[in-house]
Amino acid sequence: MPLALDPSATRRLHLRSDAQIEAARRPTFIYRFLTVRESDRMQADIDSAFKATSLDDARPLWTAVLRIGYVGCANFPPEYADDPFATMQISEMVELAHAVRYGSVMDEADEKKYESPPPSPTAT
Repeated sequence: MPLALDPSATRRLHLRSDAQIEAARRPTFIYRFLTVRESDRMQADIDSAFKATSLDDARPLWTAVLRIGYVGCANFPPEYADDPFATMQISEMVELAHAVRYGSVMDEADEKKYESPPPSPTAT
C-alpha cells in the first residue's frame, strides 16, 4: 500500500488501455492516498464484489469500491465527469481498484492472480 507524508496528497491513475493516449488528454482518475482503515475496508468490499453472482449485482459493489478515496477525474467528456465509473467494464473496475489499493496498474503477473487456475492435468 503506498504511503504519503501529506494526508491530503493525491495521485493520478489511468487504465492500461489509455496508456497510449498523450498525458494531456488521457482520462485520469484522481485519488487521495488511503488510510489503513480505508484500505482494509476496500479489501473487504473487493472480496464482496468478487462474490457477486451477476453483473447487475457486481456493478454497484465495484462502484462503491472505487468511490473509496476518490477525489475527481480529469480529461473525461462532460457527460461522464460526474460519474466516470458508469461506463466502465468490470475488468476495468478491477484494474483501477488494484491501482488504488496497491499504487500501480496491474501487470500480467497481477492479472494471472485473478484468473481461474487451469485444471490439473491429473484431475479425473
